[in-house]
Amino acid sequence: MIIGIDVGGANLKIWRGRAESYYFPFWKRRDDFPEFIRSLEIDGEKIGVVITAELSDAFKSKEEGVRFIEKSITENVSGDVYFLDLNGELKERVDNPLNFSAANWVASVKYLSRIYESFIFVDLGSTTCDVIPFKEKILAAKTDYERLKRGELLYFGMLRTPLCYLLSFKEISSELFSISADAMRVLGIIDEEDYSCETPDGRGRSVEECMQRISRQFCADLDEIGEEEVKRISREVYEVMLAKIEKAVWEKMESYGIERVIGCGMGEVLIEEAAKRVGAEYVSLSKEFGREISKIFPAFAVAELLKDDS
Repeated sequence: MIIGIDVGGANLKIWRGRAESYYFPFWKRRDDFPEFIRSLEIDGEKIGVVITAELSDAFKSKEEGVRFIEKSITENVSGDVYFLDLNGELKERVDNPLNFSAANWVASVKYLSRIYESFIFVDLGSTTCDVIPFKEKILAAKTDYERLKRGELLYFGMLRTPLCYLLSFKEISSELFSISADAMRVLGIIDEEDYSCETPDGRGRSVEECMQRISRQFCADLDEIGEEEVKRISREVYEVMLAKIEKAVWEKMESYGIERVIGCGMGEVLIEEAAKRVGAEYVSLSKEFGREISKIFPAFAVAELLKDDS
């Protein structure tokens, strides 16, 4: 079996004939990671790995993070391990750590480039949104720092983004009272199972509890602000995220003359709507590969790349 692993700062995603996703907050549990990997009993002929968790503030630098993850993986899985770098090359060892930093989107784009000649790849997950133009070659910057400046990394997602960031233009408290998962839950876009991260107040994930957290963001109780107002605020969160994706996609279409958007991740509903608004052809990886693969696509893609290179 050829296995793919995507080591994120909040979620570990695995493809081994089935899609697996585990919430693992590196900033809290860094030292547990080797044992956690061992407990998953990952055993394959070859194992492809992409890394993004090096950005976690559990590490003093990205280099330290990459090295820690490399060691944790190679010592706690069974099989030959290959790491994907930012040039799309699979290597048996990490030679230059910064070349392996935040490379999960490279796996997705390289795999899709074997099927499509040009596209804008958009992956909206729990924490971030990648917007990667491809036309004969990858046209995005290679570091998170540069991609953030160029609108190729949008730092918000379907679960973990504080509402005070998304609604910063409103009169709102700056406390971590509520997150995007609360708004998505109120809107019915995600269910309780999808809400995989911790809640800001440590309480439950019911719609009522999500509404209470959103109310508190405005220094109010739910009965003070009202359910209809909370639903309106939640829709506003959705529209803010949608507008940011739409703007980023439109800019890449205009800059590079690309007509196709390929979307994956748990936020495909927003990607598809953004593509419609800018008049792009839309390819849903949920429809092409299934919803579960779409949500862990970089892990699936690195496994497929490793299979093709075997």
